[in-house]
Amino acid sequence: MLTRAFMGQLLVAEGRPREALPLLDQVLKQRESMHGPNHPEVALALVDLGSAHRLLGDFIRAQAMLTRALEVQRATLRRGHPALVRTLAELAETNARSNPEKARTLLVEAVEIARVELKEKHSHRVRAETALARRGPR
Repeated sequence: MLTRAFMGQLLVAEGRPREALPLLDQVLKQRESMHGPNHPEVALALVDLGSAHRLLGDFIRAQAMLTRALEVQRATLRRGHPALVRTLAELAETNARSNPEKARTLLVEAVEIARVELKEKHSHRVRAETALARRGPR
């Protein structure tokens, strides 16, 4: 399962999210079967799958998956857990056009967590800080 997840993430990173979808969908189903629907590993699978859908322009499906992932993470991880940074940033990017104020709120939270929990050059921190900076001051 880890190999499928890694391969799916690699395909997304290479700009091939359509090819990643079947792998990422299998990972989600396996993790739900193993852990139940409310587990941090399920949330990670939802983030990967939501990211692939966002890159394909399926913002409705991406938002549903990323919102569910965030709900699971908030219910199962401690407040301020670093895994939230990626989920918040992905959800912000998904909302950027349809709801820019919500996107900004999500990014502010992501950056606040990242500045406490992640090193300065960590990719998720840099991504969140850059995305927030692009949106400019309130």
